[in-house]
Amino acid sequence: MHYLIIVCDDEGDAASVVKAFEKQSRKIQMTIFSSARLLTDFLETKQEAEYPALVIIDYYLPGMSSLDLVVSMRKKKEYRLIPLAVMAGFATQDVIGNYYKEGANCFYRKPVDDDDWSHMADCLLTLFFN
Repeated sequence: MHYLIIVCDDEGDAASVVKAFEKQSRKIQMTIFSSARLLTDFLETKQEAEYPALVIIDYYLPGMSSLDLVVSMRKKKEYRLIPLAVMAGFATQDVIGNYYKEGANCFYRKPVDDDDWSHMADCLLTLFFN
């Protein structure tokens, strides 16, 4: 099976995410967007069969905040089943709780080295695709 995973993050961390998923044994197509607006514009051009299998969102985004992105995606009926994983270098339990309340499927600490990135990719694949 072929999976589309979207990463909404800056270039540096997005490249680390892509590298981590490339090490996995599944057929994965990665698409990167540097802002929430670019991601939502992309989704608006797609049919349901073309929706991503997972969207990985950085906590810090230019323009629209990552929490606002989660809220806007959960408001649209057609996007409600797309898994949303949020990553951040640091967040309080209250912040994390707000993301879950608004519909994020998981929230995790941003990895710091290649092994951590690979572990994160493996965990997300296990969580959402097994």
